[in-house]
Amino acid sequence: LLSQSAASSALSRTEENTLANKDKNSVRLENSDIVVSSRAQKLKALADEFFAGGLKSADVNSLKERAYEYGLISEGQFNRLATGATNGLQEAQRTTQSLADELEKVSAELEKRNKEVPEDKRQDVSKITDVLDRVANLLKDPETAITKEQFDQEIEAAIKDLNGIIDSDTFGNLPIKERVTMTTSSSALSIIESLAPRTPSNSKVNQYLANAFG
Repeated sequence: LLSQSAASSALSRTEENTLANKDKNSVRLENSDIVVSSRAQKLKALADEFFAGGLKSADVNSLKERAYEYGLISEGQFNRLATGATNGLQEAQRTTQSLADELEKVSAELEKRNKEVPEDKRQDVSKITDVLDRVANLLKDPETAITKEQFDQEIEAAIKDLNGIIDSDTFGNLPIKERVTMTTSSSALSIIESLAPRTPSNSKVNQYLANAFG
């Protein structure tokens, strides 16, 4: 049997080990809090710079570069993400309007042109305009899209449908400005998608993001 002194010493060592483990766990949790908080702050800074007043087509490439600079996207993501329109096309599309407003204008123009042709030659453009309107709604409020758990499904579907239009045979028949708006919108959505937290079940991440954008 252990002597009273030996038992006391063993108990003391056990308590010390327990406290040490608690301290280590506490440090890990605190470090995790700092990382999450830092990400939320960076997202807030990104939103203040690019989303206030509406994301513009000319700023899409800068958004991607800043997200990479802040460490919000990886190098692999940076390289995979589309770069948007070329400089020459952007000059043709230079505007002070938000990208969402541009896209809504494309949708309205498409409907207008379709009504101007003889009725027997009109096409059903409702599916296209529906996609454009959905994308525009997401681009109007990317901060909310980033912090909502259903964001992933909504944005994934919107990107898929918009790219389906871009890859269609009729896309080349659209005016260049409209094509630029669509391709730039697709690039913007892909970048915004990459900024969303990949762990929507993590309540702590969502809490920090909600506070950051609140």
